[in-house]
Amino acid sequence: MKVKVIKDCYYNDEFIKAGRIIDLKEKKLPSWATLADGIENGKKQEKTPEEKTPVKKEEETPDDGTTKDENEYLETLINAGIEKGILIEDADKKSVKEQIKELEEALKEGK
Repeated sequence: MKVKVIKDCYYNDEFIKAGRIIDLKEKKLPSWATLADGIENGKKQEKTPEEKTPVKKEEETPDDGTTKDENEYLETLINAGIEKGILIEDADKKSVKEQIKELEEALKEGK
């Protein structure tokens, strides 16, 4: 069977460097090789945390304590404010809730 060497090794009294494809006489795939067609050696691959964890459809809370809906709502308000020429001063120094409150008030006055 054709294998690709993934770690430097000794085989048949020869030093073989990683990356070389050789013809293996044994039927069992050694740990230092993978099948030449790209299939991993016999070990089962561990799933990554993303694959193990089911996708949550419920609302997740970002680090700043705001909800995803609040952030989306703020983005909608910002877009509406831009259309009407309304901007928040020092927005980077205000929380999402403060920005929402300020934009709601400004948009009501601007109607």
